[in-house]
Amino acid sequence: MVWPTKETRRVSMAPQVGISRRVRLTFLGAQNVGKTSLIQRFVNGSFDTKHNHTLDEASTVEYEVNGRLVQLEIMDTSGSFEFPAMRRLSIEQADAFALVYSIDDPASFEVLQRLRDEVIEVKQGPAPPMIVIGNKLDLDPHYRKVRRERVIETVEDCWSAYLLETSAKENHNVFKAFQVMLTWFNLPCREMETTPNRRRITVPELQVTGHHSFNKKNSCNIS
Repeated sequence: MVWPTKETRRVSMAPQVGISRRVRLTFLGAQNVGKTSLIQRFVNGSFDTKHNHTLDEASTVEYEVNGRLVQLEIMDTSGSFEFPAMRRLSIEQADAFALVYSIDDPASFEVLQRLRDEVIEVKQGPAPPMIVIGNKLDLDPHYRKVRRERVIETVEDCWSAYLLETSAKENHNVFKAFQVMLTWFNLPCREMETTPNRRRITVPELQVTGHHSFNKKNSCNIS
């Protein structure tokens, strides 16, 4: 299976070294919550005000740590739920997950329970590493429709997951979100700012092994 991609800039890095570590991060969430914007802000440092319907699309970020090349594969999934087989594959091959909702859309937060349940079902074990991201923090507080108290109770107390609010538009906490995910694999994030080699690629099927799992509660529901 080949994943659809887009072209973007590539910055050469010398000397060339072989990839010694590969980590796959998969972004899940409803439509129009800003998954693509978060990834584009991190990978390309850009923000597109136009919303385009996303099919599953892979990006990579390569950077050097102590002479070893680390490759992040970041999967941007469709929020329309029209392609369950593609979503299941992206879950199967992921090492960690970002569950994204929009702070102005309560329905987008409700979707996270379904997605989290699917991740646990596909992975057939305890919940793997997950971060829950509330995006669009740049909106006026009047437009916040998802109550923080409810989110904290569900995400932190029930799921024992990491919670972070971001703004892809204003580039607030975007780098931190990826930094949090990389700490789960004992990988530093700061090197990306000085030695980037960023590109989108066609990703072949990969057999991801040895994913980390947390002891998280699996029976909580959003109510």
